[in-house]
Amino acid sequence: MNTPKNGALSGMIITGLTAAVVLSLGLASADFRSHFAAPLSPALVWTFFASIVAMALHKAESFWFEEFEQCPVYLTSGQAAWARNPRKVLFIGFVPTFLGMMGLTFLAFLGPPWHLLVLTIWLGQGAHELHHLAKSLARGRLYPGTFSSLLFVGIMWFGVFPLWHDLVLGARGALFVAVYAALPLVFLAYYFEDRRWLSGAPAHFQSRRRLAGLAATALVLLSSTAFARPPARDHAAPEIVSGTDSQTAGARFLATLPSGVRRELERKGQAVIDRKPGESLSLLRAVIRFDRPRDEVFALITQPSSQVHYLPHVTQSKTVGAHTEEGEVNDMVVTFLFSLRYRTQHWFYPEESRMEWNLDASGETGLSEQLGFFQLYALDEKTTIAEYGTRVVARDGFLDFLRGIGERGGVEEALLAVRKHVELAKR
Repeated sequence: MNTPKNGALSGMIITGLTAAVVLSLGLASADFRSHFAAPLSPALVWTFFASIVAMALHKAESFWFEEFEQCPVYLTSGQAAWARNPRKVLFIGFVPTFLGMMGLTFLAFLGPPWHLLVLTIWLGQGAHELHHLAKSLARGRLYPGTFSSLLFVGIMWFGVFPLWHDLVLGARGALFVAVYAALPLVFLAYYFEDRRWLSGAPAHFQSRRRLAGLAATALVLLSSTAFARPPARDHAAPEIVSGTDSQTAGARFLATLPSGVRRELERKGQAVIDRKPGESLSLLRAVIRFDRPRDEVFALITQPSSQVHYLPHVTQSKTVGAHTEEGEVNDMVVTFLFSLRYRTQHWFYPEESRMEWNLDASGETGLSEQLGFFQLYALDEKTTIAEYGTRVVARDGFLDFLRGIGERGGVEEALLAVRKHVELAKR
């Protein structure tokens, strides 16, 4: 059976180009390698393993429903002279795969930065597998492997990518959103490439019935990825949240603090935890006690737009777009001797009693870096202990110097304002 030659996208050009660029820069540029030097987080390791399991299921589904009888790549290769000898096909299929596996194993043995560089190539495969859904739409019937490809793509872009991004690129800003916004374009590229291939292929490759509902659903799902809540950057320690003793999570968390911090918390209701020597790049941390139940505290602190009413020096905290159960974007202005204007993305994790925020680079750029979090623990039915962390870097070096001088005092003043706001709010 003669069919048109497969297109470049179906030929895994995204994965191939990703590998070529990543490996070339990884070998040639020390500066490029430095971005990939972080150790793998346990969450990323296990999410990567989940993606491998999903890929195994995907290949099983694709084989069971005979993708090799419908894929332009397999059909094109099947017409080549070398494919007429089955023994030669087995050799060509096995040897490059075996050597490639050995090469990747060697890179994994090398450790940083190659562990994250290899994962970057795997992300290219996460984009490639969008072709199953695109071909289903183009052909008007389900293309083999579509269901499991959705599982794999979901794990890659809602699990692996956010965790990879946090280790490699840090704060989630415009580039983070741009990657998600590009996925619908990749999907459409696969769709139109397959429509072009179908124009020269036998009629039985497509159905006369169009899947209009699938088209709408696919584009809505892909477009919504740009606004989906990412996994939390960090989590409360499991031994604190679900210990084997009879203590509450708040009591277990307090037991991990230095005695001096606990005494200051008892006396003042809050305490700033000093950074260790050499930790200037880490978050400045603090602990706060609220005389209100945990759920009430969470409901009050997850209203960033109200910060203008109680935080000192905050002269604007305007919501951009809509406040949802998953998060909110705010345009902020802080004024004290000078003004800083910036946009912050807040993410809410009620299932973990946690709020995180980071700089949104799509707004004004008075800051070059911003990260922070609130993690709440119930001490008892009426008392909440909050762990707090913040890191802010002004774009202007002189302004950042001034900001740094008053950082600790500013954090103490802000936390006192948060405590008063929470405890005086209407019950």
